Amino acid sequence: MARARLFAALSMFVLLGGGCDSYRASFHNGRGLEYFRAGYPEAAAGSFRQALAVYPDLAEAHSNLGLAYEAQGMQAEAIASYRAALRIDPSLAVAHYNLAAAYDRLGKVPQAIKEYSNAVERDPDDVAARVRLAALLVEDRQARRALPHARVGADQAPWRADAWTALGLALVQLDRPEEAVQAFAHGADLAPGDTQLALHLGTACLAAGDLRAAELHLRVLTRQQPGFPEAHNNLGVVLHRRGDFAGAIGALEQALALRPHYVDAAVNLGDVYRDMGLWDPAATWYQRARDQDPSSAGAWRGLAQLFQAQGHEDLAAWSLREALRWQPDNPEVLAGLALLYAAGAEPDPTPLDPAARAAHRQAQAERAREAVVFARMAVELAEDDSRSIYMAKLAEVQAQDDDLAGAIATLQRALAEDPGDAALEFQLAELEAR
Repeated sequence: MARARLFAALSMFVLLGGGCDSYRASFHNGRGLEYFRAGYPEAAAGSFRQALAVYPDLAEAHSNLGLAYEAQGMQAEAIASYRAALRIDPSLAVAHYNLAAAYDRLGKVPQAIKEYSNAVERDPDDVAARVRLAALLVEDRQARRALPHARVGADQAPWRADAWTALGLALVQLDRPEEAVQAFAHGADLAPGDTQLALHLGTACLAAGDLRAAELHLRVLTRQQPGFPEAHNNLGVVLHRRGDFAGAIGALEQALALRPHYVDAAVNLGDVYRDMGLWDPAATWYQRARDQDPSSAGAWRGLAQLFQAQGHEDLAAWSLREALRWQPDNPEVLAGLALLYAAGAEPDPTPLDPAARAAHRQAQAERAREAVVFARMAVELAEDDSRSIYMAKLAEVQAQDDDLAGAIATLQRALAEDPGDAALEFQLAELEAR
């Protein structure tokens, strides 16, 4: 979290120029700074108010008064003081920074982003503002905006672990895990005791496909911090990927022992049992995750996979539809639902009345059209490096809808974006041979 900043007393005198009132205002402001640094915010506030009584347009005194108010827990008054400073002098970078930090502490992310941006615009060399801006942009899922600020922060202050962390998180969101690993490794060297940074490093190794390195980092972390449930959860995911089902179950159960309502760990445990072919315990864990958090798209997706494996495609479609209620922009859910609809699955598992056959056939035709819409949405929402995967699914839906020309055109576009992909070439050859 960013720290607020005082405005030095000497610069007050220079800015105010000569004159008795100017000198008196500078004197009171300087005394307020001394009180504040000595740990007496009430006395400091009194001195800053004396400075403003003499010279009401002293923007720096308004900003300093805001700090004194914050130190007394008077957040609303502090924000009002920072705003007063900016009304007088909109170019005052320190006031933008202090206002941003105040919003930051209150959890008002959009407002904090705006003011940190203003601070950086007025003072491009303000590394602290730039790094915190990058971190908040990442938190707000604005990785493309965050990346240049994080890069500049890491370049200007390579000794700051938080700059490397912000850079790594932005790269993770942009699906560039190999670069993220390097950023997190720099940060971990600077802050070897930062458990969250160590977790990011292990997770980035997993995303980069380096399962061995991911396991190594996460095992070290679980030994150093045995009470860290996220580390056990991520280790379980790595062990699952490596085919060590017993190890994965042990790690995930440990995460759940530390945090019984850890929904992601419950979903991950369901995934392990599903891949072992143990459907009953898998369903139990997915249902537990769903009951704890009905918005867990992972739990609904897991149930859909179980239903589909058991041949209950209508139930699978219903589960994915529930997932879509909570994550309408999830390309994986959209593509899965599109494929089920194209195959004729219904989102409602209730048996149809025999008298409603005609309406059912019409609904199936509508589902087929909706399947294409969902598949197209999945392509549009997918990250750039995974677009070809969802274009292949769109082509499959188009082919099931008897639109062979459209399916072929889709695969040709996918190959233009991802040339040499053997799976796409095989799928295209199959369609062209029909």
